[in-house]
Amino acid sequence: CEECNDLFSSRESLKKHAKSHQARECRFFCSYCPFSSDYAGNITRHEMTHRGERPFTCDLCGKAFGTKHHLVAHWRSHTGERPYECNACDKAFKTSSDLS
Repeated sequence: CEECNDLFSSRESLKKHAKSHQARECRFFCSYCPFSSDYAGNITRHEMTHRGERPFTCDLCGKAFGTKHHLVAHWRSHTGERPYECNACDKAFKTSSDLS
């Protein structure tokens, strides 16, 4: 999502999520930009990107990430794990978003 940097496994999921950013009254607002949400947790995670916070650190190489999802995808670069297989060509990928 270009608005909040969340990742989705399909365009349909992204489209459904994008509606959450449409103009409406929200209860929580980012202190740094116009982003808003109905959920405080979304604001907390979003504001971390403004502050450059990366609380998820790889135990093997020390690289840090802003989300656990990105750390897990990175971890697979060390293990070689590719759990997402294409049904059409049998190629395998580290993340489900790489399938599309």
